[in-house]
Amino acid sequence: MKRAVALLLVLLVAANLLGRHLREQLPPAPTANRIGLGPLVGGVMTGAFRPMLANYLFIRADILAGQGRYDEQVTLFLTMNQLYPHNDAARSFIGWWLAYNAKGEARDPALGWRWAREGLDILVEIPEQRPVVATWFMAQCGQNAFDFQRYAGRQWAEERYYRTRARTWGEQHYDMRLDRFDLGLLALGDAKGTWFRALQGRLLAAGLVDDWMKVGRSPKLATAIAIALEMAEQFEELPEYAEEYRFEAARLKALGDNTFDPAKFPRATHHDANALWALGMHERDVGRLRAALNLFERLAPLHRFPEEQASIRAWIAWIEAGSQGQRPPMPFDA
Repeated sequence: MKRAVALLLVLLVAANLLGRHLREQLPPAPTANRIGLGPLVGGVMTGAFRPMLANYLFIRADILAGQGRYDEQVTLFLTMNQLYPHNDAARSFIGWWLAYNAKGEARDPALGWRWAREGLDILVEIPEQRPVVATWFMAQCGQNAFDFQRYAGRQWAEERYYRTRARTWGEQHYDMRLDRFDLGLLALGDAKGTWFRALQGRLLAAGLVDDWMKVGRSPKLATAIAIALEMAEQFEELPEYAEEYRFEAARLKALGDNTFDPAKFPRATHHDANALWALGMHERDVGRLRAALNLFERLAPLHRFPEEQASIRAWIAWIEAGSQGQRPPMPFDA
């Protein structure tokens, strides 16, 4: 009996020493009141049980998503972000989920932006996740400009809502009010590596059309062409990819020097039509406007583009009538 008691005392002392050592290794935990919990529950969640709760909380969040209870899931993720302030892997996942997945499940743009902003606020603080922020501005701040980018219709109206709020977000984090593609370039920073360089090129090409649509000129043209040619060299052993980048450089050059002929670019897309439309409006160039109209009509089996075609026809009529009276509206008009 004495031996058993002695052994028990030894085990208790050892357990106490081990527990002390493990607690010393834990990062500082937020206080209960910081994560909005009562003293009892908060004490458990911010104490020794905190590491053990991570798996349960992620499982719980997954269950909430499966039940369509996204409001509760977002609240849980925001609590977890405060509960694990030094776990960049967990915070990266939470930020990504809020910025991309939660936004996609929001019932309206206002809620979508609120959830996305929470995710962006997390991601931008983690240097390794800034390319994810850059990708968000390319693909989520309205339309997915990797594939589709309209400057008219319902999609454009919704995108302008996101753009307005994104400019305020950029001012808070970078002290600059920038539009979506410039914000993406700023978040990406010094792009190193093939994938990041390719993302930089896509942001530049999209931002180039954006600039042309706003003011009819852009400093991005030369760099966008240079990156496209650089990427063609990177993919020299993959001919299809290399050819696609050479085509990208050729079309951007032709758009910039006013030699773009839709007949010579059978693979031209609505991005090229947008550029011709933009430059035609700002330069009062009927030739470019007609080329844009021709291209939008050629793309009609994919999408009718009725608003774009109506705008171009109005601009052609206004210019041919001597540009008298108020000009037709532009996409970035207030």
